[in-house]
Amino acid sequence: MPDHTEDPMLKERFDQALAEVAKLHRHHLRKGTLVPYLSHLLGVTALVLEDGGDEDEAIAALLHDALEDCPDKISAEEIEEKFGPRVRELVEACTDTPPDHTGGPKPGWKVRKERYLEQVAGGHGNRISLADKLHNARCILRDRIPARGAGPGGPKARGPGPEPCRPPAFAPPRQLS
Repeated sequence: MPDHTEDPMLKERFDQALAEVAKLHRHHLRKGTLVPYLSHLLGVTALVLEDGGDEDEAIAALLHDALEDCPDKISAEEIEEKFGPRVRELVEACTDTPPDHTGGPKPGWKVRKERYLEQVAGGHGNRISLADKLHNARCILRDRIPARGAGPGGPKARGPGPEPCRPPAFAPPRQLS
C-alpha cells in the first residue's frame, strides 16, 4: 500500500472542523483530570476513520459533543452551513440534548439518555456513537489500572504529559479473591 496520496480523503473541510472544535473546547478538560477534552474528540475521530468512516463522519466525530457542551457557541444550523447537512444530521444523532437547547441546565439524565437511545435506534451516527462509547470505555478501563504497576519487567511509569483520565480521588480496583 502506498504511504502517500495526491487525493487525500480528509480535505480542507476537515481542517476547518478541527480548528473549530479546538476553539470550542479549548478550555475544557476531561472530567476530573488535566487532560484536554480535545483528546477525546481526536480519539473518537481516529476510531471512526480506522473503522472506514468517510470525511463527513470524521467531521461529525470531531463535532459530536459541540451541541451538548457548547450550545451557546455553535448551533445545528451553523454546523450545516459550515460542514453540510449530512454532518449536521450525524451530529444531531449523537446529541442527547433537545434540538432547541441553547445553554443553561440540561434536561435530566434519564430524559436525555432515553432521547439518545431513540435517535441511535434510527441508525444515523451509529459508527460515531459506538466510537464515542468505546473511547469512553477505554478511558474508564485505563483509569481502573494503577498508573504504576509491577509487571514482569518491574514497575512501569507513565511518560511525561498531563495526568491520565483518572480522577485524582478515583480508587484503584480492589483485588478479587
